[in-house]
Amino acid sequence: MTASLLPTLAELGFLRVARFCTRAEHKDATRRRRAGDDGLRIAYLVDDSAAAAALWAGTKPVTYMWVREGESRPVYVGKATYGMAARAKQHEGGFHGTSDQRRRQASLASDGPGGVTAGLAHARRIRKGWEDPAGRKELELWVRPADVATMFGRQGSLVSAEEEVLIELFNPPWNTAKRQKEKELE
Repeated sequence: MTASLLPTLAELGFLRVARFCTRAEHKDATRRRRAGDDGLRIAYLVDDSAAAAALWAGTKPVTYMWVREGESRPVYVGKATYGMAARAKQHEGGFHGTSDQRRRQASLASDGPGGVTAGLAHARRIRKGWEDPAGRKELELWVRPADVATMFGRQGSLVSAEEEVLIELFNPPWNTAKRQKEKELE
């Protein structure tokens, strides 16, 4: 399927909720700063709209995509079982990693087996887009509430199925786990 035949994010029910920024750019000065935080840690800057704030703060399952500004194909697709704010907090911690993970990253040249964590690899990719010689490439967060289905007389979220189908549909380059698993099965 070519990019022109893919549905738009809006057609799929996604809303732009935030963009990535550094802590120094973040307008919420009340955010807790950690020891060693030079203001360059990656964070999310939530849009001002009520709809974006509601999707961000909600605690119900959502699927989300990271999309380069002005593009229609995501670089990453994920799910947030307990809501986007909770998942974003996990991402922000992963982008920074532990001191041991950062030391290991500095000593390794690749993301191969035994390499850096996914969070540190994503942080490196995000920063690389910001440092592009052609100009800073912003990364946006697009979110949609996961559908719910009734199965066996109970309602359940379809968030995992949605994530799987969206990865299959868009084949985002930063979703590497499935490709690595398929490679292991060969």
